[in-house]
Amino acid sequence: MCARFRDRLLWGPGAARDDGLLDRSFVEHSRGSADCLASMFGHLCDDIYRRWAGGLGAAGAWEARLDAAAEAGLDCLEFVPGATGVANAAALSVDARIAGQRTRLRERLSELIAHEYDGPAGDPPELHFEFVLGAIARAIGDGLSAGEPPVLVRKRVRTAIALLEPAAA
Repeated sequence: MCARFRDRLLWGPGAARDDGLLDRSFVEHSRGSADCLASMFGHLCDDIYRRWAGGLGAAGAWEARLDAAAEAGLDCLEFVPGATGVANAAALSVDARIAGQRTRLRERLSELIAHEYDGPAGDPPELHFEFVLGAIARAIGDGLSAGEPPVLVRKRVRTAIALLEPAAA
């Protein structure tokens, strides 16, 4: 996918020169809208992962770092123009590429969280982190599909984390 077009859609008008990109649709620019959506969602997943890695890599207690990582991921959806639209479209997609990207993101985040967890080794198992991420994804998806403002989506996520996060030693 053309980087200028992707940047224009994800980051807004100031991100790329306006070479008539506003007049092009997903279908006109790529082989089809499914290709564009898969590409955009892949870039969005990479951005979310980087933001989570930054939050978990910060100084502080485990719980504060997990909260910072989740907040950084939510910042992406709230402040990157177009990100929520791409996430909503991807949630409705039956494209196997998008399902694979979603699975890879969850696996990468689960591995990252397990690696950064500073509690006893193997406690909780990595599967627990996958469960936490599933609850976070569900909270975000439910909030976005209900059209909730970002502050309520963040509240849903904090509630899910509070109920499920392991306490570090």
